[in-house]
Amino acid sequence: MSLFLDLPATAAHNVTTPSHASLDIVSDIELSGRITIDDLSPASQVAILSKMPGSGATGYRFRMETTSELDYAWGDGAFSGDKRSTASLSSVGVVVGDKVWVKVTHDVDDGASDDSLTFWYSLDDTNIEAEVSWTQLGNVKKHGSTTSISTNSQALQVGSHQNGTPWEGGMYRVVAKDGIDGTVVADFAGDDFTLGDSDTDTAVDSTGKTWTINGTAAEIRDDTLVELRGSIPIPGI
Repeated sequence: MSLFLDLPATAAHNVTTPSHASLDIVSDIELSGRITIDDLSPASQVAILSKMPGSGATGYRFRMETTSELDYAWGDGAFSGDKRSTASLSSVGVVVGDKVWVKVTHDVDDGASDDSLTFWYSLDDTNIEAEVSWTQLGNVKKHGSTTSISTNSQALQVGSHQNGTPWEGGMYRVVAKDGIDGTVVADFAGDDFTLGDSDTDTAVDSTGKTWTINGTAAEIRDDTLVELRGSIPIPGI
């Protein structure tokens, strides 16, 4: 049995942990998550993880585009603009309901007066990020100069972002690292919660951070009983 947070693409439905000094990543960063997607062509971009205010001038954000490309943005005092993967999840065979790992790594100084941004995916059947074998999704992206990430006091959100459409689907695990293959600073896991947990329920992750579920339709579910939103549990299971 694996537990996941089921999200309905409804405003203010997400899971959050308060701002903390360890989340103020200013240099290289790695963001990853194991997710399910109810719609690979949503009406607008949907967020996996965000610590970015509406202005986009500080923090970082990882989300999926309306064409199922991944995108990443950061603020270094000004908004970076959205940097998309050059290949979509659907183009590599991901379909609605798949449990897929996605990742972005951002090297803010590649040693050649530029940065380096790479997207990844995996269909490995594990909730443990360290066990995942990654495949690059599209080409390495460049920003045109070295950069950095400015800090802020925003909460870290999983499943939503400021001024954007919430996620529709499941969140099994979402991990933020300070540095590429660096220190884990946030580690949301559905398995840290109890089956049926919903609005205001909390759990503590492997880094000691407390996560709070927000929204009465956001619920911790068991993937042996539910494959997609609206599925009926199979009798006898």
